[in-house]
Amino acid sequence: MISRIHTFIQSHQLIQPDDTVIAAVSGGLDSMVMLDVLLQLRKKLNFDVQVLHVHHGIRGKESDEDERFVQDFCVRKNIPFFSRRLTGFDRNSSEDALRRARYEVFESFLSDSVNGKLATAHHLDDRLETFLMRLAKGSGIKGLRSIPVRRGPYIRPLLFLTREEIARYAAERQIAWRDDSSNLDEDKLRNKIRLRLTPVLQDVFGREFYAGFAKSLKELDEWYRMYESDNRILFAEMNQPTEEGLSLSIDKYRRLPALRRRRMLEYCISSFYPLNFTIPTGYFAEFDSFVAQARTGALFHFKQQVSALKERDEIVFIKGRPESFPSLFIPEDLSVAENRSFKIRITRLDKAPADFKNPKADTEIICGDRIRFPLEVRGWREGDWFFPLGMNKKQKLSDFFINRKIDLHKKKSLPLLVNKDEIVWVAGYRIDNRYRVTPDCKTIYKLEIKYKS
Repeated sequence: MISRIHTFIQSHQLIQPDDTVIAAVSGGLDSMVMLDVLLQLRKKLNFDVQVLHVHHGIRGKESDEDERFVQDFCVRKNIPFFSRRLTGFDRNSSEDALRRARYEVFESFLSDSVNGKLATAHHLDDRLETFLMRLAKGSGIKGLRSIPVRRGPYIRPLLFLTREEIARYAAERQIAWRDDSSNLDEDKLRNKIRLRLTPVLQDVFGREFYAGFAKSLKELDEWYRMYESDNRILFAEMNQPTEEGLSLSIDKYRRLPALRRRRMLEYCISSFYPLNFTIPTGYFAEFDSFVAQARTGALFHFKQQVSALKERDEIVFIKGRPESFPSLFIPEDLSVAENRSFKIRITRLDKAPADFKNPKADTEIICGDRIRFPLEVRGWREGDWFFPLGMNKKQKLSDFFINRKIDLHKKKSLPLLVNKDEIVWVAGYRIDNRYRVTPDCKTIYKLEIKYKS
């Protein structure tokens, strides 16, 4: 069997020379077999092996013994061992929540690794269970592919093997492992499929069922790769990177068929989200209604801590939810306001500098005759307006931001210098026309803003 795994790894280019393969090892049958295989192949394929154990903290002493078992094995084999503990979970925690937490650990670990690949011990029975769960939920081709052989730095070297083949290999090699008692908990859907449904399928269709299932998955993969190749080209053409994330043209998005619109949306969310994301049908329909009907400036919040802002001609995607900052006040005897993001300084001048120019707009000269301290430094609020320099009519700040292509995330963090109810300065962009310097000005102020790294 080791030669079959070797061929599988090479045919899918899962491991390259000088890679560091981080094996996710729970101590169970599958992961201990995977670790044994990697140790046998590391010299032949010229890669290093490390072990990462995730302690879920939901089975008390049993979890502690799993961790100790894997650590002792690594000490005997002289393998670098790392353990990370999850907190806030119990036996009632959902499989999806635990999976997300594990992958957050994996992502963090991979970010510190040079040429790192993270190997998980998924196999053909795992693919079958995932396929059946997604089939019942009405998944499309992407979901029905279940677990891919490779996704970025994640590799599955045992994915073509059945659980029975893995158990037989462990018996032949006399590999020790630990049983996880939670695998018998039929309140978990995956366990229920494994313990009840899979035996029925084997009984009805016989052992050749696995060969037919694997063949179907292979064809699904091939069709999906062709479809995805076109989608990625389309996404690259439609996606415009922004300072905080990315944007999509509303017109181009709405011209796409529903299936491609849904895939473009999944790409946008996956740009911020560490897992391969599939959006539920109902969720997608809500977003489509948002794009078609929401007003400019409206926000759509995704559960994955991603927000979409509707601008006039585009949808801007940003990480998290944009928030403003607490107001600051500048009394007359204190000319500086600052927080962790910026510092604003106000200096009184004897006269206006001749031919003052500042193309960066981080410094401005204003007439201070209308100024009444204390001044407020705050973030943007719905309904804010001012008279942009050079204009004698007022403009909503929301329209000013759209015209200047300032996205919501930046809009919320942008400081405004306010005199009573009048916006004096959109810091770094434009002063109010009512505060421009004229020959009649008696009081002159210099305004400066400096952003902190």
